[in-house]
Amino acid sequence: FYCIDYVPVRFQNKIINRLYHSIDKFVVENADAVWNLSPRMIEGRRKKWGKIKGNQIVVPIGIWYDRIVSNRSVVTNTKEIIYLGTLLEKQGLDMCIEAIGELVKKIPGIRLTIIGTGPYEKALKQKVLQLKLAKSIVFEGYMKSHLDVERRISQAALALAMYDRKKDTFSYFADPGKVKVYLACGVPVLITDVPFIARQIEEKKCGFLTEYNRVALVETITTYLGSPHLIKSYKKN
Repeated sequence: FYCIDYVPVRFQNKIINRLYHSIDKFVVENADAVWNLSPRMIEGRRKKWGKIKGNQIVVPIGIWYDRIVSNRSVVTNTKEIIYLGTLLEKQGLDMCIEAIGELVKKIPGIRLTIIGTGPYEKALKQKVLQLKLAKSIVFEGYMKSHLDVERRISQAALALAMYDRKKDTFSYFADPGKVKVYLACGVPVLITDVPFIARQIEEKKCGFLTEYNRVALVETITTYLGSPHLIKSYKKN
């Protein structure tokens, strides 16, 4: 059983939610092996059921590391921040756009590049126009080729993974794939303390753990982009 999603409240309907967990428990206890994206899935089941039988192990999201490394760009846009993923309200991009509005005054030439599309795209583009940030925030849209995405990411100085704990209940238990792509491309990650990997990123100095608010975001980005030494060492890490 390869489990890529687990969350205590999967459905608002209590009966359906109870059914979801009952099925999950039955499968976990009867499958030969259960592959979980993070140890928090195992902890979540333990909190729900107490002791639970089953052969549960952690199998994190993987990436095509050799291919990505061989295609890293030597060019680094030292004032570029990048985001990859579906454009959803829970991803914190509206707050990031507001932060760029402040940062353009402190860091001339700063740019936020957004790769991806989604239901929140229209609202984000409207916000960019309202704040008159069209020159500083670029929407690349959907990119079909993974190679093109990886090359594009590798040129940036910093990548965003700003999960909103109040709106995003899945990422706490999961192992977000885009974070692994960022790291494989040699780009440090600015991340909130939601997914399990966040603390590992901070510990290994491969990025920065930040609070989910604009002030913390602006402060961290200002410090990082203002230090060529930090950019070089964190990209190496």
